[in-house]
Amino acid sequence: MLKKCFFMVVLVLLAGLLSHDSVGVADDTCVFTVNTSDDAKPNIVLLLDTGAEMEQVNWHAGFDNNTDYTPVAVAVNQFDVIGALPVSASAGYLRLTNVVNSHLFTKNKAISVGGLSIATTINSAGFWDAVGNQMYFNAFPTVPGRTFAVGQTINNEGGTGTIAAINMGGYNGFYNPYGYAVNVSGSSAYLVKILPDLTLDAVGNGLLADAGTFNTSTKLARWTINGRAITLPTGSDGDGTGHPGSNNTVIHDKAVNFRYSTNYLNWLFFVRPAGTYNDLERESRLYHAKMAMVTVIKKTANRAKFAMYQFTGGNGATQKQPLKDALDTVDAADWQNSTLVSEYWTNIDNMDTNAYSPLAEGLMTVGGYFNSRSSHLDPGSVCQKNFVIVVTSGLSSMDRGDSGGGSPGCQSGAVHPACLAEYDGDTALGGTVTVLDASDTPPTSYELGKMRV
Repeated sequence: MLKKCFFMVVLVLLAGLLSHDSVGVADDTCVFTVNTSDDAKPNIVLLLDTGAEMEQVNWHAGFDNNTDYTPVAVAVNQFDVIGALPVSASAGYLRLTNVVNSHLFTKNKAISVGGLSIATTINSAGFWDAVGNQMYFNAFPTVPGRTFAVGQTINNEGGTGTIAAINMGGYNGFYNPYGYAVNVSGSSAYLVKILPDLTLDAVGNGLLADAGTFNTSTKLARWTINGRAITLPTGSDGDGTGHPGSNNTVIHDKAVNFRYSTNYLNWLFFVRPAGTYNDLERESRLYHAKMAMVTVIKKTANRAKFAMYQFTGGNGATQKQPLKDALDTVDAADWQNSTLVSEYWTNIDNMDTNAYSPLAEGLMTVGGYFNSRSSHLDPGSVCQKNFVIVVTSGLSSMDRGDSGGGSPGCQSGAVHPACLAEYDGDTALGGTVTVLDASDTPPTSYELGKMRV
C-alpha cells in the first residue's frame, strides 16, 4: 500500500444514475470535492465497465424493474427459449395421458370433445409427438368460443386421450434467465438467448424479425409477439450524439450487441398497454456511461488529472489514457462549453464492449498503476488525493477467484464468481469476499435484469 496519504474512493454508478433525462448530464450528487488549496492536483482514474451488462438497452421510463412481469404460461411447461415450438410457431399443443389407439391419430383432422369439433391437427407429419405425448393443433379453434380444458377426453379419428396440459400456441413469454440480445447476420436480425457464458446463441436458434422490417442503416427491426408489433433497436445507428454545449464532435454508442433483460421484454410484449411502442430508448448503458464520464471531466475544470481504463476481456483492465489534464479549454461561465483534449475525447468515443466485467481484477490493475512510476504521482506532495471512479452496472463476471486453493468456494476465472479472492489481507474475512450466493444458478442478478455490487 502506498504510504503517502493515499485515499482510494470507489464509486459505483448504477444504471439508474445514468438514466438521466438530459443525455450525458449526470445529477448534482457530490461525488468528490476538488480543493484548490491542495498542494497537488488529485488524481482520478475512471474505470469504465465495458462488459455484457453495459450492452443492455436503456430502459423505458415506464418500466419498473422491481416488479416481476413474467407471464403465467398456459401450459405446465414454460418455454425457456424463444421460437422453441418444435413444429410451428403458431401451433398449440395438448399433452395427453391415457392414450388409446394413437396409431389412428391423423394430421389435418378434427380434434373433438364430446362429439364437438374444437380444433384441427396441423397438416404436418410431426403433428403427434409420441415421446412427449403431445398433439399439435392449429392455434385457432374450428368453432369460435369452443376451447379445451384439462381433464377432457379428446378424439381424433378414433384415437383418444385425456388432456393433462394445454398450450394455445404462439410465444407465451420470455424465460431465459440470462436475457436476450439481437444477433445480426447479414441483412437479417434475430432475437436470441444469452447463454450462461454471456455469449450469444446462434441465429438458427433465434426469432427472426418480421419480414422486411430490419433496416441496416437505422438499426431498427420489428418483432410481432403476443399480437404486439414492436420495433426494437438492434444496435447503435452509428450517428453519435454531441455532449450538450460541447465544441468536440460526437460520442458514439459502440455497444457491440444490444441486450434486453428477460423482465424488460416481458413488460414490452406482455404487460405494457397496447399501442404505445414508438418511444423506446435508442442507446445502451455504455453510451450513457461515456457521456457521464465527459460530464465528470468537464465539471472538474482541470482541477484534477484524469486517467481512463476499460475492460477488454476476462483479465484485468486496459489503460486507455494515462493521468493528465483532460481539458483543452475551460469555460468558467458554463462548464458544458469546456472542451476535452482531443485524445481524451477520441479514447472515450472509441470505447466499445466485450463479454466480461472482472471488477476486482480491474481495481487491482488500477491499484498497480497508482503504485508504479508510470503514474507520475507527485513525490513531494504531503497529501495528494487519489480516486477511482468505477462506472458499472455492478455485476462482476469472469473475475479471479482464489487460485491458491485457500478458499475452496472460489473458482478462478468463473463466469459468475461465487466469491473473489481478498488480496491485500485487510478485511479479516477469511481470505475471500463473497459477492454472490454460490447456490444461485444463475445469479438472481440476471433473473430479472437486476444489478448487484
